[in-house]
Amino acid sequence: MCFMGNPGTGKTTVARLVARILADVGIVENYTFVEVQRSDLVEGYIGQTAKKTRAVIDSARGGCLFVDEAYRLVPSGGSSGGSKDFGTEAINELMSAMQEGGDAPVMMFAGYIDDMKRFFRANEGLTRRIPRQWEFEDMSVPQLVELSRIIVKHSPFSIAEAVTDADLLSILERHTTAKQRSKLNGGLCSLLLRLAKEHLDRRLTLGTASVDNIMTYTREDLVNAAKRLPMPP
Repeated sequence: MCFMGNPGTGKTTVARLVARILADVGIVENYTFVEVQRSDLVEGYIGQTAKKTRAVIDSARGGCLFVDEAYRLVPSGGSSGGSKDFGTEAINELMSAMQEGGDAPVMMFAGYIDDMKRFFRANEGLTRRIPRQWEFEDMSVPQLVELSRIIVKHSPFSIAEAVTDADLLSILERHTTAKQRSKLNGGLCSLLLRLAKEHLDRRLTLGTASVDNIMTYTREDLVNAAKRLPMPP
């Protein structure tokens, strides 16, 4: 299967959840989740890439193999046929393993939408072997608010009660751009809260503030953090 979308849209998280579900219902033998990229599969010498890729496949047997940024295996020209790029060897080895059955791993691929379409164009056999393809949409501002709340809930920190969801939504809409939200998605929430903590740390010290104050993000912290979010290229 293939998950396509911008960074931070949850592709890797969903892949891990799917792997867990496949193990729970017995479609795969166990929850083995091997996550790799091009550098884990490709070597710079003829014949070595196939051996390296096969070793990775074997390490995931009985479970799932997740190839992130799979489009990097495709030569820059966009076609695997006749190319000297060693990524072609890796693709061929992966395709061969998809035919094995038995304890061969379930394979999952992920990457940007346009780049993954180029990946599929590189070899017509890929579409036939990877028929389940999903596009992950960018997160909306209300979803970013909800995710921020979830992250805080599972951390030692809290957001001041005076800061409502409407306040958080307003902060994100006013102090971040559509480009930032599209390029960062869920990563924006984690970075926002990390920057908010930096601002909180500068505002307060252990000697002068209560424990509750030291562990609570105020509107000021969040606004400052939103203003400091980097602009993606």
